[in-house]
Amino acid sequence: MSDLVKFHIPAEFVLARVLPDSAELVYGYERGWLNDHDVVTIALALYNNGQASEVVEELALLLAYEYSRIPELIENVKETGLSGEGEAADTWLFLAVAWVYEQKQDIRDPYELVEMLYSDFGYPAAIEGFVRFMPPPRGESVGMAALDARWKSYLSGETDRFEARRDIQ
Repeated sequence: MSDLVKFHIPAEFVLARVLPDSAELVYGYERGWLNDHDVVTIALALYNNGQASEVVEELALLLAYEYSRIPELIENVKETGLSGEGEAADTWLFLAVAWVYEQKQDIRDPYELVEMLYSDFGYPAAIEGFVRFMPPPRGESVGMAALDARWKSYLSGETDRFEARRDIQ
């Protein structure tokens, strides 16, 4: 991933859609989408849901003046043997595309950001239906309204897929 697209996705937005696992927490932090406070917030959600390893528990219980320890603890999380970077990428693709969609009224060209995400995530087929320079799926309509409809459809399908993972106990 080239990491061309940089924007902050708040923990509240993330947790409203999915409870990230450790690999997804690391993935979001390392790519700059989660700041220190977000990492602690998500780690605390994992802890409260009984899904935190010792290292994630340590992250969850950090006080603000201890945030300088986050990079070291993130490295420790990685050393515990994370698996599923591809799954983490799928999760963050969904979160990034959802964030752009919900912020699109404040973005000069939201479809340009989608195109950049398409590149950064290695050209995933899942979103090519609403990438402007890609041909529409066979039998689908063309135009901006059709792109927007396919974008909404992707988000709806992914929201359904992640629904069970956002239910924080």
